[in-house]
Amino acid sequence: MGELYSNLSVLPEDTSKVEAIFDILQASPFRESHVELAKQAYYLSHSLDYSIGIAKSAYHLGVMLREKLDYKTSYKNLMIALKNAKAIGDKSLMVDVLHAYGNNKDRQNHIDSAFWYYHEALRLADSIDYPYRLAEIHYSISGLSNHIGQNDKALQHILEAEAYYEGVGKGKDCWHVLNLLGIIFEESANQSRAFEYYFDALDMAKESQDRNAEVIVSNNLAILYELVGKLTEAKEFLWAAIQKAHVVGLKEDEAYLLSNIAAIYIDEKDTLRAMSSLQKSLSMMRDLNDKCEIAYPMVGLGDLYLLKTNFDSAQWYYEQSVALANECQNSPLLASAYRSLGVLCINQGKYNSGISNLKKSLDVGRQVNLLEEQKKTFLELYQAYKKKKDVVNALFCFEKYQQVRDSLLDEVEMNEIAKVTSEYEFRKKLQNLEYKRKSESLKLQAEVSKQETDKLGLYAVIALTLILAVSLYRAYFLVQNQNKRLKIINDEKNTLMGVVAHDLRSPLNNIKSIMSLVRLDNAIKGEHGEDYAQILDDSVDNMREMIDRVMDISAIEEMRLNLKMERSDVGQLLERVADNYEFIASKKEISIKRDFESKMYFARIDTKYALQVFDNLMSNAIKYSNPRSQIELSIQIRNGGGVCVSFRDEGQGISELDQTKLFVKYQKLSARPTGNEESTGLGLFIVKKFVDAMGGDVTCQSVLGQGSTFVVKFPEA
Repeated sequence: MGELYSNLSVLPEDTSKVEAIFDILQASPFRESHVELAKQAYYLSHSLDYSIGIAKSAYHLGVMLREKLDYKTSYKNLMIALKNAKAIGDKSLMVDVLHAYGNNKDRQNHIDSAFWYYHEALRLADSIDYPYRLAEIHYSISGLSNHIGQNDKALQHILEAEAYYEGVGKGKDCWHVLNLLGIIFEESANQSRAFEYYFDALDMAKESQDRNAEVIVSNNLAILYELVGKLTEAKEFLWAAIQKAHVVGLKEDEAYLLSNIAAIYIDEKDTLRAMSSLQKSLSMMRDLNDKCEIAYPMVGLGDLYLLKTNFDSAQWYYEQSVALANECQNSPLLASAYRSLGVLCINQGKYNSGISNLKKSLDVGRQVNLLEEQKKTFLELYQAYKKKKDVVNALFCFEKYQQVRDSLLDEVEMNEIAKVTSEYEFRKKLQNLEYKRKSESLKLQAEVSKQETDKLGLYAVIALTLILAVSLYRAYFLVQNQNKRLKIINDEKNTLMGVVAHDLRSPLNNIKSIMSLVRLDNAIKGEHGEDYAQILDDSVDNMREMIDRVMDISAIEEMRLNLKMERSDVGQLLERVADNYEFIASKKEISIKRDFESKMYFARIDTKYALQVFDNLMSNAIKYSNPRSQIELSIQIRNGGGVCVSFRDEGQGISELDQTKLFVKYQKLSARPTGNEESTGLGLFIVKKFVDAMGGDVTCQSVLGQGSTFVVKFPEA
């Protein structure tokens, strides 16, 4: 590939360069730089009046712009390609363009239009000798048919595609065909065939080092493992796929995978992990503006809120997912969403609405032969009629449930028989090999003396003993290391919880102080009401942000802070903190002096964490200041680089011994708050942790009895 790129610079500006660009575009997966190459080929072809070059480069541009979701410009280029291909009579290129048109419509969920273009491409490809594109069109029709629940049609077309790859020898490029076969057999309750095709597809994806393919197939294997009740294996495949998708930058796949693993967490009643995964999934899909995929995390959130008996929220998410699944013609998701909505209504005592939604789920499942969905829905209908004391319908639904379950179990039993048979054949081969090995060993033993045999036996015992000793030591070492790591993770979790609990005190104290002023001042609406309301609003926002941090499970488990470093005005943050503490300071008749100019002081910080640093230092200054004293806030920009923010008080000061323990967790110093305020010993530890994480520095200058000055230094932006 590198050689192809290097050759471009030495080629003349003629048709040979255009063709060299096409070789590059066809030899490697899509890259951003390919768009510019295709444009270069297009303009060069125009200048040479090279019709086939114009058509091919416009086709490549159309396909690549689809990957960038620029459908409008994609269609424009495909139209140019089709017009020129017709003019020069290149039917193969016409097939390529029609197929690309169908892919565009498919991606946009224009189902009827997509089928029309696919069948036009299929008709034309069938009339010429173009087997590869014919196989790919069959694959596209199969995928779209499967998406709308027409699995018989999907199987018919995908087998046509597989026949082509069987004919040329299955290579690394046919993973997508094997993957789709796995999907179709899975939805037809043939799990053994599904596993077989998925594992073949995964092997080919790994062989070709196609990370996108690995992510897709791993997700499908995880879903199948979950279906057969092997949740541990399902989670292993999902987390491996999530990690690959995140590293490669496949955001849409990562969002979908997070939604899938959340479903397992809900089954395990792990609501914290489920909520974290679903919120991330929904946020990513909204950023991608993929309304059809948004339905998946919405169903998950509905299930989560149903588990938490928050019925209003559950109903809203279910109704949204039903609307999206209907619009996108996603039959499996629609059947699942209707059933979930029905279960919700039953739990609320709305039996008629619940049964109506369950019947809608059943209708969708029957239309597209979704046996697993039908089984689950019949069981829920049985439970609903039983609660309604409708014995006749309850028994009818239970019989139907058993029939569908038995039809699925028959397939499972066949899979088990095949598994046991294959294991038996494998063991038989091993036994034959073992018998042969023993026979040869007996012949060998007859040729050597008993002394040599004893010596070899002794050596073997010694070797086995050494191996066992090394294995036991290694296992012991690994267990000890794992225990140490678990202890570190647990301590870090406890620390983070303590940090957030400590930081929640300040906004709560602000709210309590303002509310006391509200009770004392009947005229508050006239003079200070708006200011007090703003401070209350800011305090509530601070608490929300802290609660969001508690919900961020990844930050706890990976022992890190999720920083969003950006260029921010430190002066504005300091003004905000000073305003928030004016009222608390006034209760001790402490004045806050702002000794800095009204200009911008830009530093590279995370504004949320910097605000917490200032909040803690301001709170401490008030706690340890004497009544009727002054706190001075200042900002300086140092010559050596860096923005320095100072908090100077006229309090009790800090002894030299206490200064050595200032930033240690849970350390309570000899100085006590002057107004009997509470102190947890976490405030300065939090300050140090956050400032270090942002690449800054915090120091203290203090003389006992003369007050203290805390200086925070941030990198200048």
